[in-house]
Amino acid sequence: MKPTEKLTSANIRYLLTMKGFADSGKMIRGAYLAACLHYKKSSVHSMLETFLSLGLIEKAAGGIVCLTEKGTDTASRYQTYYSKLDSVIRTCFPDLEERENATLALLAEIPAPELEKFSTGQSEILRACLSREEQSAYPPQGPENGAA
Repeated sequence: MKPTEKLTSANIRYLLTMKGFADSGKMIRGAYLAACLHYKKSSVHSMLETFLSLGLIEKAAGGIVCLTEKGTDTASRYQTYYSKLDSVIRTCFPDLEERENATLALLAEIPAPELEKFSTGQSEILRACLSREEQSAYPPQGPENGAA
């Protein structure tokens, strides 16, 4: 998958789960994904068909699916993006209960080239945000806070 192709938050959640299975040596079956993600088997089947058409997985015997090289590369890239973005969100919003959903939603909406820059520390946007975060540690100096 090209870094410019867009994935949904659901695509990313599935890919990361499948990567986790593969990394731990577990076989990837639709039924396992359905149980792990708490989704209906029919929903998992539809997503697997989508991944098959995108070339992210291939079917093996006995209902097992395997990540292709393209699927593994895509999942690895998104695992890196997820880890870095989750760290920032955890720092900024330590009490956020739905952090995983927020992180996945942001990953789905931020263009892949920007995610790549972010993950390699080359993002001007990230630097600007972090510099604003440091400045926001001090009370704002607007009219509502007594500044003229």
